[in-house]
Amino acid sequence: MSVILHVEDDLGHALLTGRVLERLPFACDVKLVTDGQAAVNYLNHAHEFADPASSPRPALVLLDLNLPKVKGLEILKLIKGSEDLCDIPVAILTTSDSAEDKRICFENQADGFLTKPGDYLELVNALRQVVEGLLVKGVPSKN
Repeated sequence: MSVILHVEDDLGHALLTGRVLERLPFACDVKLVTDGQAAVNYLNHAHEFADPASSPRPALVLLDLNLPKVKGLEILKLIKGSEDLCDIPVAILTTSDSAEDKRICFENQADGFLTKPGDYLELVNALRQVVEGLLVKGVPSKN
C-alpha cells in the first residue's frame, strides 16, 4: 500500500482531505502531520518517527504552504534538494491562489499546485487528478 504524507495544520482541511482520499479508488495509507517540523521529522525518521515501519517512506506528499514551525516551501526545498527524497512527488495543496506562490513552488520543483477549492465536488475531482497524475503508477486499486 502506498503512503501519502499529508502536511496540513488546519484540522478541518485535513479531515475533509482525508475523507476525500479515503473515497478514491486507490489503495493508500494517509499519514497526517500538522506542522512543518513534524514533516521534517517524518521524512528524516527522526524523533517520534524514528521507526520506518510506522512512518514509511511516502509515495506522495500533499503539502500546505502556510505551516507552523517550518514553512511548506522550506519542506519542498528539503525534499527536492535531498538525494534520498528528491524522487518523491510533492503536490502543494493550499488556500493560496497567488501566481507568485505557484511560480516559486514550480521553480523549486513542485510536481503539482492545487488551490483548495471551496466546493466539495471540485476538491474530490482535483485530488483525484493529483493522485492519478502523481501517484497511481504502480498503486493497486481498492477493488
